[in-house]
Amino acid sequence: MVPQPIVRVHGDPAREPHAPIPEGPLFLLFPDPNAIELSSAMSRSVESPVLIVPDGSWPQARRMCRRDPIAKNATMVKLPEGPATRYGLRRNARTGTVSTMEAVARALGILDGPAIEEKMLTAFEAFVDRSMYVRTHSGAPFLAETKTDDESTSES
Repeated sequence: MVPQPIVRVHGDPAREPHAPIPEGPLFLLFPDPNAIELSSAMSRSVESPVLIVPDGSWPQARRMCRRDPIAKNATMVKLPEGPATRYGLRRNARTGTVSTMEAVARALGILDGPAIEEKMLTAFEAFVDRSMYVRTHSGAPFLAETKTDDESTSES
């Protein structure tokens, strides 16, 4: 069972100090050629694995992996080959990559079982579908629903 996630934001001095990292072996999820492929055996062989996921552009994520002292001490892991991304919102996606949300869902599916992956991907797909709809329909249905009775009668 996945415990409460901890989100650590770098570069914002206004944020509260970072929460401590939970005890357990550290795994850094990043698609480096030298990374070890993540497997369910890893979660069975250790107690309470801690998954660290840098989020940002590729150059930002790579810098986080090199500069963050916690990330530097983690075992770098990558996802096994899997289905193509369902993101569809990014224009120049790299071949063979997935969005951060998809990567986290797949990683947790490997470490904690398919139920969590399925729930996360269902929510992700709803987000993508709605975003694509708004993008292709200019938000018109949403605007029509927000008109008051006075606005709709004055246009007739």
